[in-house]
Amino acid sequence: MDSKQAPVHIREKVLETMPQKHPFRFVDAIHTLSTEEISGEYRVTGDEFFFPGHFPGRPTMPGVILIEAMAQVSVVALGIYETMVTGGDLNKVTLFTECDIEFFNVVPPGSKILIHGKKIYFRRGKIKSKAWVTLEDGTLIARGHLAGIGANV
Repeated sequence: MDSKQAPVHIREKVLETMPQKHPFRFVDAIHTLSTEEISGEYRVTGDEFFFPGHFPGRPTMPGVILIEAMAQVSVVALGIYETMVTGGDLNKVTLFTECDIEFFNVVPPGSKILIHGKKIYFRRGKIKSKAWVTLEDGTLIARGHLAGIGANV
């Protein structure tokens, strides 16, 4: 497999191809992308739909949304790129199949999170990745493993 970095127009094509859209897309940009790894970012504005209820007076990005952000980068976007490289069907939607995540810190409004993924395997339309999220200053927020499979829905 080619581990060369994908050019900007390919990274943008991957973002365009992702099925998640506002307000449920938690990746603003892809910085690095190869068949082996990916990194992206999401700016947590504080205007997201979940903050008024999580938690009033102490807004914190929910862990389930952090898992979704990790999945969107390390499973969906990386899986789309792998599918592009191998000539597979881009009309499939990646369904989440597995996660094992540990949390270490919280994400307040106004943060920029960096989301990283490293492919464990991609075969028969299934992808599994090691993923981690940090704040811009390098503070570890969460890490673990996620998997998904391309399906016609």
